[in-house]
Formats: sequence, structure tokens, C-alpha cells
Amino acid sequence: MNTLSTTSWMRSGSSILFDPTEIQHLLKLNSMVSLREFLSWRDNLPDNPPIPDSSRTVLVCGLETVMETLSPTDAQDFLQRKIRPVIKTIQDVWTETGIVFGFTQGPRSFKEKPGSREEVLFLRSDNQEIRISEGLWDGTAELNMMQIISSFISESQRYVVGYYVKRIS
Repeated sequence: MNTLSTTSWMRSGSSILFDPTEIQHLLKLNSMVSLREFLSWRDNLPDNPPIPDSSRTVLVCGLETVMETLSPTDAQDFLQRKIRPVIKTIQDVWTETGIVFGFTQGPRSFKEKPGSREEVLFLRSDNQEIRISEGLWDGTAELNMMQIISSFISESQRYVVGYYVKRIS
């Protein structure tokens, strides 16, 4: 899987973010919206993102809870039928805004599935898996998904903080 070590994910596309430091940074920018508000944009997208002008990133909270509470089949369906259409709408209108889904459980809740189809799975607390990259980004993920990389102290201490797709079709 390709990696991304810049902050371009904050200004375009959509991401899954599970690093507490990066999430805290977005919270300080006052860029958080609820999943309910995000879902309302499917039929009524505001002209501009409802975040401060200094931020170009919308942090969506609440998706992790939905992934944990719905059955895996229903969670997969929710991603495909409810979340993905809103991402598509936003990327066509707010072309310089990144959409980030924050997850608090950290990297242990995600597993990369290598092979001919690169994929990221969300590992629920009951050990069931949800094909989160497939649900959010469809087949685009295998071609365009990147690991978001951050540096701890130096470039030699890099680690994955999330996953990013610039555009879905």
C-alpha cells in the first residue's frame, strides 16, 4: 500500500483517522461534526463546510459507535448506502475540504488485508470484522488507498495514523 506523509488528507478526500494526537489536533480546530449532521448533508449540503475558516477538515464523530452496534452485515450496508453517497456529494462540492472519520480505539482496531485486493478491516470489540475500506470507498480503495504516516520523533520512527482516499467515483 502506498503511504502519505504530508497533510494533504486534511484538505481533500476522505480518511479514517485513529491516532489520538491527530484527532486532538482536529478537535482544537473546532472542526468536529456529528454523524447525524454529516448524514443530513446527503439531501441538503450547505454551500460551505460548517467549520471555522481556518480549518479545511471536517472531523466526523460517531461512525465507530455505529460499526460496533450494528450487525456486521448492517454496518457494511450502512457504509455503502448511507456514508459513501455523502462522501461522493461532498467531494464534488467542497473540493478543498477533507472529510475525516475519527476512531478512538487506535490502530489495534484496524487490520490490513494484503493480496490482490488491498483492503482495511475494522476489528470490532466482539472480534467480528467489517470491510470498512470496501464500504466507504468501494473498489477505489484497492487502487487509491494510502496509509497516512506520521513521524514520532524522527523520520526513522514513522507509524500509521490512518487511511486515505483522495477521490471515489
